[in-house]
Amino acid sequence: MAALRAPSTQASPYGRILWRHPHSSLLRMKFIVLIAWCLFASFMSHASDFSDKLKTREYVLLMRHTLAPGIGDPPGYSLEDCKTQRNLNEEGQKQAVTIGHWLRKQGVQNAAVRSSTWCRCKDTAALLKFDGYKIEPSLGSFFDQMSNAKEATHQLQKFISANLRTKGNKALILVTHHVNILDFIGENIASGDMVLTQVDTQGKMVSYKLIPRPE
Repeated sequence: MAALRAPSTQASPYGRILWRHPHSSLLRMKFIVLIAWCLFASFMSHASDFSDKLKTREYVLLMRHTLAPGIGDPPGYSLEDCKTQRNLNEEGQKQAVTIGHWLRKQGVQNAAVRSSTWCRCKDTAALLKFDGYKIEPSLGSFFDQMSNAKEATHQLQKFISANLRTKGNKALILVTHHVNILDFIGENIASGDMVLTQVDTQGKMVSYKLIPRPE
């Protein structure tokens, strides 16, 4: 007769007990659904916070135009002729479309989009695919005349202050250039990056959060 083996005194891990339960498939499914719901709730909370802030009169979204290879513009360029300017390449165009999709996923459904006069900004603004865009002169680049930075930023602050009071619950999205954003918040950002900026009643920056360009 085979010798009887003493029962093990080692407790089974709880995980093993769970999966050996007669209804383990159902429990496993409920567990997966619970985890998925928690992740979704966390994402929606973040998205809601982002979009809710942009509905208020305290926040504006500054955005550098997407990829336009090079620095500055060619000599003799004209703001009336896009072919004479530095423009978005194919990658830059795709980046702008991706950013528009990303913004809507964050809950930004309605937006007042404003753009610099430069074609690379206008093209970026158009490819976000909200309800069109309008030109705002205070978003124009002063790269060729850096001595104009202080006055340009002052005009931008006045524009932001006035428009936050009248935009309703739309997000105010401003597509501009790196020099403009640098002077406004004090930090260089890359093409397609965004800055969620809290401002005071005068349109001056109070705080900001850098949002790298979504892939």
